[in-house]
Amino acid sequence: MKDNKLIAKFMGKSVDNIRPEMLRIIYKYHSSWNWLKPVVRKITLWKMQNEEGDWKNYSFSDMEDALSFCGIDSVYKEVVKFIKYIIKSEG
Repeated sequence: MKDNKLIAKFMGKSVDNIRPEMLRIIYKYHSSWNWLKPVVRKITLWKMQNEEGDWKNYSFSDMEDALSFCGIDSVYKEVVKFIKYIIKSEG
């Protein structure tokens, strides 16, 4: 699962030698709040520490809405969207 790989890289995990079909088994960002909450925490801290930059145009309201409704699928999608946005803006 390529999005789990993307999140794992963002979290500083090693993913280079993991077969794609194993990513869903090893990294459970898509199905476990225990895995996903630290990612949201890191994004929140990153946001507070990086006051300047192109990412300022990113709307956090979608992620905040997803968190408010407690839907793990929605939060997962917003986390992936944010990480892709950061990669694109820093690229």
